[in-house]
Amino acid sequence: MKSFDGFYDDLKIQIEKHNMTNSNLIHEKPTIYETKIGMLYGIIIAISLIIITICYIILKTKVNFGILLILYPAGIIFLYRLYIAKKK
Repeated sequence: MKSFDGFYDDLKIQIEKHNMTNSNLIHEKPTIYETKIGMLYGIIIAISLIIITICYIILKTKVNFGILLILYPAGIIFLYRLYIAKKK
């Protein structure tokens, strides 16, 4: 991990040098967590997780727990990463 961090830091320095001397700028593309579409996905995921929970508790609907074991952790991880990106 240390060697990768060193490589990444060196790459950032080389890109900054390139951007200072050339008109062809190199930009870092924002992750999905830093974009508006990521925020929209986050809102949809949060509402979906709440609706699924309410439907299960109040309406006593039958739910396939195998699907929930995939959806809930993935949704929570996405929302957590979105929160961390927006916090910065």
